[in-house]
Parts: sequence; C-alpha cells; structure tokens
Amino acid sequence: MEYPDGLAFEEHLALRKISLMEEERIEQLFSPSDGLVTSTPLSGPLLALTNLRVVVFSEGQGARETTIVPLEELRGVSVRSQGRNPKNLLQGAGLVLVSIISYFIVGLWVVDEGLTVPLVVAISIAFIGFLFLTHFIFWEEEGNIVFQGGRYNWELAFPYTSIKGSEDIYRVADRFLQLKLGMASLRPVKRA
Repeated sequence: MEYPDGLAFEEHLALRKISLMEEERIEQLFSPSDGLVTSTPLSGPLLALTNLRVVVFSEGQGARETTIVPLEELRGVSVRSQGRNPKNLLQGAGLVLVSIISYFIVGLWVVDEGLTVPLVVAISIAFIGFLFLTHFIFWEEEGNIVFQGGRYNWELAFPYTSIKGSEDIYRVADRFLQLKLGMASLRPVKRA
C-alpha cells in the first residue's frame, strides 16, 4: 500500500528503528546527496521531518548518531550555503604560472643535474595548481540546514552536498515552518 506522499505503509509505522508515535506521520525525507527522497534509505545520513519531530541520522568517522527533537522545542530554521569560491581559481592559476616560472629558474640554478630536477619541481607545483582549478570547476553546491533550539540557543545542523539537495533544502525549510505554525496547507505565493 502506498500513501499520497509516496511513502510505503511500513514507513508510516517506523523510521529505520524508531517507532512513530500515534498520529505521527512522515512529512519529508531528505538525503544530502539526493535531496528529497520518497523511501527511507537503509543507511547513510538522513533528515526526516514528521508532523511532530525532526529526526536526524548522521554518520561520520565510523560513528552513527541519531538526534530526535520535538517540533515544539525548535524556534526557527536557516539555510547556510557555501558558494563557489573564486580564491580556488586564482590560487590554481597562480600555481600553474609559478610552476612554469620555477621550471626556468630552477633550470638555470641546477645546470649540472640536467632537466630532471626543474621538471619534477614544476610538475609538483603545477599538480597542486590543477587540484585547485578542478575544485573550482567541478564544485557542487553545499551547505547546511540549521534548526535553532528554543532554550539555551543550541543548533541542529544537517548538510547537503549536491545541486539537487540545494534545490530541495528550501522545501524542507518551508515544510518545517508550515508544521511549526500548524498550517498544513500553507503554500508560498508565486508573484509575477
């Protein structure tokens, strides 16, 4: 049996190993790399938004963590994104230029060794420059959705690491606010 939100019947009863409370339903599931998903992945990081709680499954450095926070304990949400950094482009181009110059300078300085030493130095510097350039060229948008706690000013952050995730993260933030305000049918108004 499949529900209108695309989730299977079993997923309406449990979320991984966490049982849902009576009257609780899954509103959205968010994966850092896939954005909004319709079924619960068996492993990996996951943000689940229910009508009563925010559930975060995190993994890293061999450890797993599950954080469960009632909606009433949260007071707000923000999205923090990391833009493409032009510093990587400048550093990469600069290092490639330095590698060319170093080839000639080291070549003049080490005449007895032939071209081996200047070539190794130039290739090493150019390789690091190309790493910076590829980081700039093949960069994917990344950031965090951050839920702010009511008391003691704490935060619950969850990352996104893809273009799909950066598009869907605002839908998660909107749905959180709808649930927080108790307006299940609230939809943003499109302006011309």
